[in-house]
Amino acid sequence: MRAVGVVDDLLRAREAYERREWVAAYEALSGLGDASRDAAALDGDDFARLATAAYLTGRKDDCVQALQRAYQIHLDGGDALAAVRCGFWLALVLSTTGEPAVAGGWVARAQRLLDDIPGDVVERGYMLIHLMYRHIFAGEYAPAHRCAVEITEYGRRFGDPDLVAMGICSQGRLAMYDGRVSEGLVLLDEAMACLATGAVSPIFAGNVYCTMIEGCQEVSDFGRAA
Repeated sequence: MRAVGVVDDLLRAREAYERREWVAAYEALSGLGDASRDAAALDGDDFARLATAAYLTGRKDDCVQALQRAYQIHLDGGDALAAVRCGFWLALVLSTTGEPAVAGGWVARAQRLLDDIPGDVVERGYMLIHLMYRHIFAGEYAPAHRCAVEITEYGRRFGDPDLVAMGICSQGRLAMYDGRVSEGLVLLDEAMACLATGAVSPIFAGNVYCTMIEGCQEVSDFGRAA
């Protein structure tokens, strides 16, 4: 009977996640992911869901721990691309919460996995985001712009709305850095339009919103920001 109960709990947790009820999803998944209880009930994708719910409810440490577990489960199961995705998210979360050195380690780890995978896969577009940020932080805006264009192309080629929105948004900010303010604002508007369909995942949507608002503040376009 207990096994049936665990399955029912897991289905309810996944349903809460799909409804974007982040607190309910976090509580349900974290309970099932408790190592002292039913950790075996969760697969790698479930731990990734737990990580997202944890991040969106302000639980950064829980997010990192869940992503690490998801990474290892995928790696042990032979799904290197899923492990790369987890490495990407670990690096993103850590780099934006004050741990750039650890983030860099996860970028290197994920990139090494990706280098061993043949063919053109959408994960290469995701890893380009970290390369783009590296160029931006170094003030290397021309190569950063090339990365942004390539990220957008990966998104369109693979039908990935997260990459499309992120790539267009980044092109907009980089155009503004280059003095092409009007062009940059049009691109930011296009990135925001990508969010209107609801297809962009919550964390990427938040990044696009923040980038747009920062860009508008830099040029005092408060009407557009509002």
